[in-house]
Amino acid sequence: MPTQLQIMISDCPDDQAAALLRVLAQADLYIDWMEECPVQSDELHIGHAFYTHHTADGESPSDLGHLMIEAAPGASFTAWTDPNEDYLGLLVRYTPELGRHDAECDANGAAVFTEDEIMRALTGWRAGIRALVGSAWTEALTGHTVERTIVIPVEA
Repeated sequence: MPTQLQIMISDCPDDQAAALLRVLAQADLYIDWMEECPVQSDELHIGHAFYTHHTADGESPSDLGHLMIEAAPGASFTAWTDPNEDYLGLLVRYTPELGRHDAECDANGAAVFTEDEIMRALTGWRAGIRALVGSAWTEALTGHTVERTIVIPVEA
């Protein structure tokens, strides 16, 4: 069942911005939810949300996350789909230092866990809970984003 896809780019090296922007443009993303403001080929907006104006399938963050990491391995991002009546959303977070973290999520991109997942994580208590909920990714991707626009030279 289709759902909404959202992406937040937290950082990207300038020399990888053109490649990342190509991936975002091919995914038909928009910078603003309410306006027709598609991703442009010459500016990567860091710290601004990107959305689909069409519906996406539940695996979109996983597939797009793979393409984004391949195109810009030095970038940091959060991508998620909203849940629908058939399944929870999918959250994908990535930083070059920590790698990739996937979890099911709610409509705000907050990770959601089952009782079994929590009980398994409690076996190692503090480290297990931090690994399960992705605390390191939350800390790395929250509050450190500096909003900026990377202008890509025409020859890229």
